[in-house]
Amino acid sequence: MSQLLNSQLYTLFDIAPAHIVTFLQWLAEAYHLPSHLHLLDVGCGPGRLLQPCAALGWRVTGLEPDADYCTAAQAIAAQSDKITVQQGGFNAIEAVQVYDLIAAVNNPFAYLITTTDRQDALRRLYQALQPGGVFFLDLFNFLWILRHYRPPQAAILHTEAGAVIRRVPRHDMDWHDGTFTHTDTFYLNGQYLATQVHRMAIITPQELYHLVTAAGFQHIQTYNNYAARQSQRIRKDRILLSALKQV
Repeated sequence: MSQLLNSQLYTLFDIAPAHIVTFLQWLAEAYHLPSHLHLLDVGCGPGRLLQPCAALGWRVTGLEPDADYCTAAQAIAAQSDKITVQQGGFNAIEAVQVYDLIAAVNNPFAYLITTTDRQDALRRLYQALQPGGVFFLDLFNFLWILRHYRPPQAAILHTEAGAVIRRVPRHDMDWHDGTFTHTDTFYLNGQYLATQVHRMAIITPQELYHLVTAAGFQHIQTYNNYAARQSQRIRKDRILLSALKQV
């Protein structure tokens, strides 16, 4: 593994993002956004959504706080004049009425541990959107996960070079702070390789709906998965939410 260790591990165990891109495209059409819109991908990771969204004719800006992931995403951005990538998280958003669509896919909003941080993030998102713009959040529904809890299982991946990578996950819950910590320990050919720790807030659908409404957003829609094409009550392991900044 090279200096891009964390981003490489993420990519190796990731799944193709086509279903996410298709949903974002539908969302843009459903909210009547411009065909050549400007997307901000908050917590873009190593950049899996950047090129597919740019291929739709969109201008795409990626924002990623992790230095390693950001470097990987910037390598993708260097191949397209439609893509730019900056290092930072929600608290780095200073833009005013710049983006038509803001997306935070695969839990970045859950990494905001305190209510104050979540309120600040939503204020910044609202400010950064054009009037009539839309934001989209995708995060775990920890209430459902804890109700149907099953211990995580190890996964093994065989690379094209013949290496064997084993990922051993562990979960820890802090009931006082309301956090869920997912720890992945990786082994390469039986030898310890790396550890990644992801500490996330346990955010309920009702809390999220309240925060989004308080931030000024309207036309709030929720979905259970990326196959949905109409608003639904949250009943499964993910919370997908979209909302509109009024014109």
